[in-house]
Amino acid sequence: MPAPGLAGAAGYEELPITGEHALAVRALSSLHKDPFDRILLAQAQSEGLSLLTVDRELAAYGPPCKLVRALMTRPPHWQARQRLVE
Repeated sequence: MPAPGLAGAAGYEELPITGEHALAVRALSSLHKDPFDRILLAQAQSEGLSLLTVDRELAAYGPPCKLVRALMTRPPHWQARQRLVE
């Protein structure tokens, strides 16, 4: 299924979380505790996809994780949003 909005227009597709993905999480070692990252890893393993991450703990699982360097540390709108919160 194509992703909505700009992602779909760029050719990206949604990858729903399936029961197979949920069960695959149980097979992961406990290197990383974040449940969302763990489901992304399980999806990547189950679907034969690469998972690009800046998170060294997640990358410690090895393939399919690939550690990448962050290009920027904060999105451009972060400072404006921060001022609104203060």
